Amino acid sequence: MTEPWWWEFPENRSVETLDLGECRTLLGGCRVGRLAYCGGFGPRILPLAYTLVDQFLLFRTGPESDAAREVPQRWVAFEVDELDEVRGEGWSVQVRGFAERLPPDAIRMLDLPQTPQPWVLGDRSLLIRVPLSTVTGRRIRAR
Repeated sequence: MTEPWWWEFPENRSVETLDLGECRTLLGGCRVGRLAYCGGFGPRILPLAYTLVDQFLLFRTGPESDAAREVPQRWVAFEVDELDEVRGEGWSVQVRGFAERLPPDAIRMLDLPQTPQPWVLGDRSLLIRVPLSTVTGRRIRAR
């Protein structure tokens, strides 16, 4: 695979660290990200639909899924990004936190305006939340 033309000219790029407010805005503007965790068979990365609510990311999974067995009560990372390979620009936001399983009636208890809508059919009744314990972000721009 040939690298894009801008890869040869890193001096044409600037990297800026995003503040928490901008990271939250970008997180709130996306609906799908990638959950990363270390499970029984090593590292895993799963694309997931999510919702940002207050200081938490919420996502649904099936009660019998690998994520249901391996994610709750563990430190996880969650990442969203947007990249423009033609221009060589983009941004990335990463959240790290200790994931926890919520009770079945949590959706009603939390009075959520919306819940994450999974892309996959089937029982996705288990709700897991990840606190925004550590949030980092960066943006790469062409000069």
